[in-house]
Amino acid sequence: MSATNYTEYNVGNHIFCGVDFPAPTALYVGLLNTGYNTDSLESGIVDNEVVSNSYSRVMTQCNTSDWTNYTGLVVNKNILTFSFVTSEAWGAISGVFISDSATGNNVLFYTSISEQTINLYDMYQIPATGLRIIIT
Repeated sequence: MSATNYTEYNVGNHIFCGVDFPAPTALYVGLLNTGYNTDSLESGIVDNEVVSNSYSRVMTQCNTSDWTNYTGLVVNKNILTFSFVTSEAWGAISGVFISDSATGNNVLFYTSISEQTINLYDMYQIPATGLRIIIT
């Protein structure tokens, strides 16, 4: 996964300039439909997120029960399961992002994935270690 400019700017300000950038208590993993704009994501703004009554971001805690840091490689420890698709198909998914909020902006990391179509009655999951954030 790539850090967004939003993340890089705020981490740099925190470390080098002493500007407060509090750690979130939870992270929210979201899905992007095909055709999302990477320039928007780089700015920390969600673009082309799935819109459906049966969709919501998956919350994870910021702790060692949910994440492992292998000195520069951070991975999710648990399966991330999105809600069962009950109201309408979510369409073609081709991106995943991590945000610090359940709705709205502040995208911290994002990546493209192999396109998959999520139909009515499907359930989408990201396997344990499926999200890999490389910190270089």
